[in-house]
Amino acid sequence: MLDRIFQITLVVVVLFLLLIVSFAVYILGFNPGLSAPARDVAVSITSALIVLATAVALVLLLAILYAIALLTRVIQRDLLPKVQELTTKVDGVLGNAQTASDRALETVTSVSATTSFTAEKVAAPLIRVTSMLTGVRAAVGALARRDAPSPPADFRDLTNPDGTFKITPPADGQQTPQAQ
Repeated sequence: MLDRIFQITLVVVVLFLLLIVSFAVYILGFNPGLSAPARDVAVSITSALIVLATAVALVLLLAILYAIALLTRVIQRDLLPKVQELTTKVDGVLGNAQTASDRALETVTSVSATTSFTAEKVAAPLIRVTSMLTGVRAAVGALARRDAPSPPADFRDLTNPDGTFKITPPADGQQTPQAQ
């Protein structure tokens, strides 16, 4: 709609300017004595066009101011309540996240304290008792082997990880006696 009005206005203005130019050429070209009155008419038409352009600019300025006022009312009526509602919801979500974060921190602190307590009160004494039993076992094993015949000197690494004896051949490739 506005494009159509703009096109019509543009055509009217162009036709009016062509009419003025053709009138000026006719007056100045064929009647040199009419140049002073033609000049006066041109000045009058120019001043009328300036007044018309000023009026159009004022109308456009008033239309822009009206649009800004209308937009401000729409924003205050429709947009601001929705933004405030959204802000309230986001504040609630952030509050829930803060609560969850606080609970997670409490849980981590509790787990850390439980781990420290377990290491200090359960694991450390258990390690000490196990170490002591291992030492006693090794001592008893050493005392029990004190009277047992020792294996030949050319065998190395005589025990397996499970505590049983193993026989490895000598390094020089000699034959080994059969294990009994």
